[in-house]
Amino acid sequence: MCQINSRSIRNKNLQIDAFLSNLNPALVSINEHWCDDSEIECFHLENYYLCNYYSRSHFRGGGVALFARSDFGARPVSFNLQNTEQIFEYTACRFELNNAAAIFLSLYRSPGHNMLNLSLYLKRLEMLIQLAFGMAPFVFLGADFNIDQLSNTTEKKP
Repeated sequence: MCQINSRSIRNKNLQIDAFLSNLNPALVSINEHWCDDSEIECFHLENYYLCNYYSRSHFRGGGVALFARSDFGARPVSFNLQNTEQIFEYTACRFELNNAAAIFLSLYRSPGHNMLNLSLYLKRLEMLIQLAFGMAPFVFLGADFNIDQLSNTTEKKP
């Protein structure tokens, strides 16, 4: 499994393909793809298919996508939990791991938001993880939380 924060995939197709050809991960989580629905649905990675995604409709940037290697057999999965642009963006897929169900969650949170938004993000994250464990005994997470651990802010405190 591989997590990439692309800051726009529009002009990085060849670089991402080259990177993946060396690693050959079964799943690729891409945060900040910056595409609308039609763009991400047309985006192609060699030997991978778009398994699931979320694209913004009101703000620029953001978005999350999961690509699965063509021989892996991952399927999209959805939860009854709303995406909120800039605050809580996620997508998910389901696959088999040692004859058991597994879920991969890809999440993104925009930087620079206040504690109220972080609190909302963490509550939704907890709900999402609980929902995922309700469907599968194994849950994996690829995320960009955008919490600057080097700065002295209240965001990084428990």
